[in-house]
Amino acid sequence: MKASWSSLQGRCSALAYQLDLLRSQSLFRLLARYTPVIAVDHDGTRLFVSTRDHGVGVWVFRHGDFETQLMSTVVAVLKRMGRRAFGDDRDLFLDIGANIGTATVQAIRQHGAQGGIAFEPDATNADLLRHNLLANGLTDVVTVVEAAVSDVAGSVEFEISPVNFGDHRVRVLPPFRGGALGEKSRELVTVRATTLDEQIERGLVDLDHVGIAWVDTQGHEAHVLAGAKRLRESDIPVVLEYWPYGLRAAGALDRIKGLITESYPRYVTLIEPFAHGEIVWRSTGDLSLLDARLGELGFVEILLVRDGY
Repeated sequence: MKASWSSLQGRCSALAYQLDLLRSQSLFRLLARYTPVIAVDHDGTRLFVSTRDHGVGVWVFRHGDFETQLMSTVVAVLKRMGRRAFGDDRDLFLDIGANIGTATVQAIRQHGAQGGIAFEPDATNADLLRHNLLANGLTDVVTVVEAAVSDVAGSVEFEISPVNFGDHRVRVLPPFRGGALGEKSRELVTVRATTLDEQIERGLVDLDHVGIAWVDTQGHEAHVLAGAKRLRESDIPVVLEYWPYGLRAAGALDRIKGLITESYPRYVTLIEPFAHGEIVWRSTGDLSLLDARLGELGFVEILLVRDGY
């Protein structure tokens, strides 16, 4: 049976994409031989990335930005709900697991945030975060906290991914339940830990001025929410990465379901937020159905909101 013209076009497009990806990765590896960091200019912003980072670094190198569509989708969902992402007194972006600052820079430069608080525990990522704020003229409006956000203050063990700087993770012991991604061989370091409630009590974070809370901590999200009671009691929309594998590795899958259902009756998956122009709300009591859809290693960003708007 002859293939249709459209199917041939699809195959050619897929092949072209793979070839472009291979060329980009090869050039990225070549650059790593000569420089530890490169600057990528895109749409009026400049982002510095590590040439050893084959996660966020490669993506920014190829595309110029990271999770742009995700941020735009969040803003669109909130607009459909009758709420501006940022405005009036709600003008700060709260970034927990900020990495190199891609989300923070976007929120301010493209979506109307006037400043932010960015938490990032890894020293290399935090240095690049500060460089990116400086490069985009944002050092005076964003506070960087070099610490992991968790359910306790003090220190935690932190595993370092050698190739994906967006997959560094807090190691919760005992027991360690991961291993599918080579975590057992990762270097462990000790980093400072804090809770969001502690930072609110100290006055660093003022929830009355936060428009969006963005939480991406590679399986540590349950610990973040457990130490963020005031956030969970507020009306602030929370964008959270839901990754069953990472949560299981931290022994926290059931814990996050309990915390979410306790505070948020419904959620939106940000990969498919609308149907026939309407927001597709799902009950947080049905998160196990999402586990099944995602499979062993799949993940999705979800938007959590409280009742009342």
